[in-house]
Amino acid sequence: MYYLHYEEETSVNYCFLFSLYLLAERNTKERINNIIKYESLSKLSKRIETECNYKISSSTISRILNNSNYNLYLSHNKKDKTIMLNNNFKRTNKTASNKFVVLNDYEIKFLIAENNILLNKYYLYLKYYCGYSKSKESNFTAKQFLTAIGYCANSGKLLAEISRINLLLSGNGFISI
Repeated sequence: MYYLHYEEETSVNYCFLFSLYLLAERNTKERINNIIKYESLSKLSKRIETECNYKISSSTISRILNNSNYNLYLSHNKKDKTIMLNNNFKRTNKTASNKFVVLNDYEIKFLIAENNILLNKYYLYLKYYCGYSKSKESNFTAKQFLTAIGYCANSGKLLAEISRINLLLSGNGFISI
């Protein structure tokens, strides 16, 4: 199981984060998989492509690791060439977000393979709000979802894409409509 921070309006590359989760090694102190060690960013890029089937350049990785949008999700130690995932929700930090979703291997590999920004945001939104609900169900419109993530709720193209995503998720057994 993978625990990932959740924020509706965040602008991050989820496929990259999902790849890091698949690569993470065991942190014996915290008893979770949250350490990624690398020799160089180009070798990390090749490793992600080989082991996670996700193509990302070393320059994009460098930009991500220096982008403050990712501080909630990871920390980077350039000197030790280590990336630490911020996925330990046992720690009590009043300033950090406690909103998270739980994903499994199948879900992460599916989302990486699809490599679709809107799909990732939509699926994480569903996971969070269905998990938040006592009934494990959620009832919202596509327009409500688009507004929640900061997109235009009147875009016909986005509404059509959400309809396609619903069919994709339903057809793969992820959701029931």
